[in-house]
Amino acid sequence: MLMMCSIGFSVFAQTPEEWINQKATQRKYLLKQIASLQVYLDHLNAGYRIASQGIGAINKFKKGDLDVHGSHFQALKKVNAKVKNYGRVADIIQLQSRILTLYREVQQILKSSGAVSATEKHYLNSVYGNILSGTANNINSLFEITSNGVVAMNDAERINRIEALYTDMFDKLQFASSFKNQLINLLAQRGKEQRNVNAVRLLNGLNQ
Repeated sequence: MLMMCSIGFSVFAQTPEEWINQKATQRKYLLKQIASLQVYLDHLNAGYRIASQGIGAINKFKKGDLDVHGSHFQALKKVNAKVKNYGRVADIIQLQSRILTLYREVQQILKSSGAVSATEKHYLNSVYGNILSGTANNINSLFEITSNGVVAMNDAERINRIEALYTDMFDKLQFASSFKNQLINLLAQRGKEQRNVNAVRLLNGLNQ
């Protein structure tokens, strides 16, 4: 009780000047706190603006980068006139035409010859069927490479692909031609053998 009275006495024992000075000190402290808080808020807002601007710049960059890549991709789909008029393009078509001619010639040989069995005809047609299927695929690839808006390639890539198609088509022509010659030689050999057999039969018939 005595202590509480002492504390209360010490508080109420302040003079008006001391009380005013104490309040002034408190106000200065509060003002400093408010000023510090305002500085903090200013820094926070500035940081937010910088972050927002940075994100916006990144988004714009990404969009611009995508636009650039999209334009580049579309440009790659456009075929240069030099590629369309490249000499190998016409050569490939001509090679296919020669392969088709060989196929028709083989079909005519098979129809006119009685020395080829049904099994052999089936095998020969299967071989030429695979050749013709391969040439059709090459022509389709050639069409895609030389047409706008189909595949994305630069000029060098298109030329290299055309050269590869030409090589493959030329190999198919060589194989088809060789296969036809083998068939002709086989039929010639069989014809010769058949003539020998007939000659022997004729000779035996005369000798009987």
